[in-house]
Amino acid sequence: MKKLAQSSCIFLMVVLFISAGDAAAKSASAKKTVELAYKWSSGLAFTLKTEGSTEIKTDQMGQVITIDINSSAESRYSTINGTKDGITEVEQEFKAMKQSAKTPMGDNDTDFSSWMGKKVQFNLSQQGALSNFSGFDLLPEITSAVGEKVNGELIKGSMKNQFFELPDHPVKIGEAWTVKNSLDIPYGGSTLKQEETTIYTATEKVDKDGLACLKIDFTSTANLSGELEQGGNKLELTRETKSTGTIWFAIEKGMYVSMEVTATATGQVYVPAASVSIPQEIKSKLTVAVLFN
Repeated sequence: MKKLAQSSCIFLMVVLFISAGDAAAKSASAKKTVELAYKWSSGLAFTLKTEGSTEIKTDQMGQVITIDINSSAESRYSTINGTKDGITEVEQEFKAMKQSAKTPMGDNDTDFSSWMGKKVQFNLSQQGALSNFSGFDLLPEITSAVGEKVNGELIKGSMKNQFFELPDHPVKIGEAWTVKNSLDIPYGGSTLKQEETTIYTATEKVDKDGLACLKIDFTSTANLSGELEQGGNKLELTRETKSTGTIWFAIEKGMYVSMEVTATATGQVYVPAASVSIPQEIKSKLTVAVLFN
């Protein structure tokens, strides 16, 4: 059962691929509003760096097993063309990735070398819709530090979480907007379902890293469920994740320069063949920094 605990912590890899959308924001002094839109200029390029830590606690027949995971990633993003007719063509190149895990069965690292230098492409609308994915199916399948099989389809399936949906109208300071998403995420030959509700609030204009920014706070609740198979065992997964975070948009750059997220997930993995439920608690932190060329 210890092996099951290592392999059942699904979607830890997502923190490595969190992407930055561009939010072009213009201040209308008379109305004191900010217009948000993913609208990138031709030739825009930046490097996005992430740092993440995750603690997983699994209760197996009264024995608590703890897994600690640390991850980091660096990707370069650039526009193939500037935004045209509301759509931006984006290229992402994987530059550096690390993931290490400390488990009761020993320590392990993920080998990302087959992904380094690989490029993928996608289209992004001004409000955050993704389409026209290319290159994800060419990413070789790898085994993560916790024994999960990870491929381009899993990464593509998680990308909608990485570009939050923007309102279709200028927002006022103090205004909140709600976004609801339903996601089908491929995993291990199955499809997991996620229902997510996020509330964003434009709190204030502040200086961040020498840039005039709009500070956006958010809270999110996501429910994940589905059936999958690992090691010949049929598993049923249910999980609820509650997240809070802050995003800083550089108004003149039209791109956020920093993001911080804290999340706690609780749920269980049920093994029908053994009539056993395995409770899990997952705590994670993520920071994102954007460096313009």
